[in-house]
Order: sequence, then C-alpha cells, then structure tokens
Amino acid sequence: MAPPRIGIIVNPKSTQNTTGVDSLLDTVSRVEGVIHITIGHDVAGDMAMALKKMARIEPEVLIISGGDGTIQACFTELENEKPFGERVPPLAFLPSGKTNMIAEDLGAKGTPIEVFKRLVELTTAGYLQRHLIKRAFLGVDFGQGQRPLYGMFFGGAAIVNGIQHCRKKIYPMGWPNFISHPFAIVTLLLSAMMGGKKKGSAMYADHAEIHVRGGGLFSGRFVVIIATTMDRLLLGMRPYGREGYGDIGFSSVEHRPGAIWGAIKGLVRGTFGKVFINGVQTRRTQELIIRSNDSVTLDGELYDVADGGTVRLFASPQYLMVDLTKKIEGVSS
Repeated sequence: MAPPRIGIIVNPKSTQNTTGVDSLLDTVSRVEGVIHITIGHDVAGDMAMALKKMARIEPEVLIISGGDGTIQACFTELENEKPFGERVPPLAFLPSGKTNMIAEDLGAKGTPIEVFKRLVELTTAGYLQRHLIKRAFLGVDFGQGQRPLYGMFFGGAAIVNGIQHCRKKIYPMGWPNFISHPFAIVTLLLSAMMGGKKKGSAMYADHAEIHVRGGGLFSGRFVVIIATTMDRLLLGMRPYGREGYGDIGFSSVEHRPGAIWGAIKGLVRGTFGKVFINGVQTRRTQELIIRSNDSVTLDGELYDVADGGTVRLFASPQYLMVDLTKKIEGVSS
C-alpha cells in the first residue's frame, strides 16, 4: 500500500527554524510520501505559489512550519484565492515561530521535529480522522479596497499602542529580557491605571465604537479589545465571551482602573466571561465592526488604521484542523 501523501510548507525565516531548519528538512526528507516546499523572504507571494503546487499534489494533510505570521499568510491565501477549491486538506501546524499561539492551541507542543513526527505517525497509522476538528478563520477587512486578511487572534485599543511603545522606547535600550520585560509590564500597567488619556501615554486609547452583531453596541475608551476563533490563548486563558452564537469569541475592557482590576481578578479566578464584571463586555458572534483610530494586531502583526477607519471582523467558513490535544490512541505520543 502506498504511503499517505503529506505536504509541508516550511518558512526557514521563522524564529525556531532559523537554527533548526536543516535538521527539520533532513527529517522530512527521510519520510516516504512527504512533499515539502520551502518559501523565501516574500512570505505572502511565496505562500501563494506553494499552496498552488500543493493543490496539484492533493495531500491528505497539509502542515505549515512557521509562526503565527506564516500561518496568517496561509489562511489569507486559502480563503481569498481558494487554490484547493472546496477540497482543502486538514491543516496542521508546527510551533516554529516566535509566537505560536495557533499551533499551541491545537496541541502542538515540543520542538518542530517532535510535532512533525507525531503528525506523520498519526497519519500513517490511519488515525487522522479521529483527531480532526472544525475551526473558522478570523477575517479582518480594513476597507480601502484591500483584500481581507485571515488569522485567528485580533487585538485592539490601548494594549496595541502599549506594544508599540515598548518596541520603540524600551526594547531598543538593549537591556536583557529579564529586565526589559518586567519593566515593560510595570510601565504599561501603571500607564493603564493612570488612565492613558494623553496621546504621549504608553497606554493611550482613542475613543472606539464597537458593534457586535447580535450582541449590542458599545462605545468609549478601552484598554483592550479581543476577538479570536481559537479555543485557548496564552497560558490556557479564555478571555472572551461564551454567551451568544458564533465562531468568534469577543471581549472588551473599559479603560478605567475598576474595570482593569475586575478583568485581572476574573482571569486569575477563572470567572472571566462567566460572571458579570463591571466595565467588561463578552460575547460570541459571527461579525463585529470597530470604529477607532488605534492600531490593531492580527496574530502578532501590527496594522495602522486610517483616520476614522472602520475595521470589520468576521468568521470564515470552517476548515478541518488536526487537534493534537487529544490523546493519540494506538500510537505513541
């Protein structure tokens, strides 16, 4: 019997691949039935070409080796250009980047080589179907005639301005991480508690209006706005809504000390999104619209919003993905 066709697209510039890509590719080349494509500096353009080639191969599973930014490029091409038509293979991800929230949400723990071997074993043993789940992409439409981007985690409001402040003011100081990271956290927390009303503040937030389809209209200044189609974020947190219908989990926290402390306590106690917290809104939805001048982030990549701009977030159709959080029956973990 012929071995299953497994496709893997590798971004050698992803953080963990920069030092281990040769070992990964050597491992890949030793497995019968695996077809690999390495992309270059033009991640978006090369991803488009790689997916077209993979569509001709028709793999039984498609693995992406890269960080959240690489995965975002994959999702964007899959949904906008549809190289596979309606027959997209199950998607799996290796934790090969600096940020790997999407891969880790689906149980991809360990080195990229370790996760690759688990996926090959799962596929060749015939257990792939037992470990498939359906997930939607999170579409982000900035308007201006641009095509939408697709990822799985969106962030907005003061926290994104805080990230930019750290990148511009704190990290260039050259301090070691064990000093710069705690200093950044303390700086942002103090700025948030002081209100962040001045444009020079690290946690400044512009006025925003949020319209959640089926969930209401909110306006004001927010310390954070979150929308995601993932199940778990960093540290296994679920800081989003559970009420309502939709693939998108949404939450917002008003930019005032009481709401910030309430949100922090809710996350620590595991009650965020389960009980009422004054100044915190949580919902599930298929679409929401945000009007604000603040920059936003999608899967770790930062994007500016035009003055008076409107950002529309929406859920794509669901895609099959390999869930490694489940115990693999009959094969070694």
